[in-house]
Amino acid sequence: MVYGDGEEFNAATGQRHPTVPASQGVEAFRAHCFLCQPAVVFRTMAEALQLGLDVIATDYGGNTDFCTGPLAHPVRCQEVPIPRGACPCADGHVWGEPDLGHAAELMQRMAARRLALAADSEAAAADPSREPAVLAGYRQRFSFAAAGVRYRARLEELWGQRQELAGRLKWRADMAA
Repeated sequence: MVYGDGEEFNAATGQRHPTVPASQGVEAFRAHCFLCQPAVVFRTMAEALQLGLDVIATDYGGNTDFCTGPLAHPVRCQEVPIPRGACPCADGHVWGEPDLGHAAELMQRMAARRLALAADSEAAAADPSREPAVLAGYRQRFSFAAAGVRYRARLEELWGQRQELAGRLKWRADMAA
C-alpha cells in the first residue's frame, strides 16, 4: 500500500498501481504495513515511520540512511542495472531489486503481528507502533530542522568534492552525446 495521491509506477514491470490518497487519513493505514517500491520517494517512508506504520523497503541506497528502528524492515535485494528508459538519466546506473519472497515473508510477519495486536489490547499498548518514545524519536529524526542539518552537511560535502565528482557523472556524458 502506497500512501499519497496518484499511482505508483513499477519501472521493472511497467505496471501502475493505485495509491491510497492522503485525504483518507492515517487510520486507513493503521491496519496495514507500508511496502515501498524503489520508485517511491524517501519522504513517504519517513512520514510512514512518523505515523507509527511498519515500513518494508529495500535494504539499499538512501533507504539505509533512515529506515532503521523497530518499525523499519529491510528487504534483501540484489544490485541490478536500472532498465533502460525506466527513469530519467538512469541509463548505466543500478538499483536494489527486492527479493520478493523476502518482502512477502516480512509482510506476512507484519500482518500476523497486527492481527495479534488487534486481539490483545495489552500487547497493542506495548507495541513499538504505539510507543511514544519510538514515535517521538522518528518525529525528531525527520523534523524539518533535523532534515535541514543533514541536507546542509551533505551539500557541503558534495560541494567540497565537486571537481572529483564532475568526471564521474554519467548524465553529463549522456547529455554531451
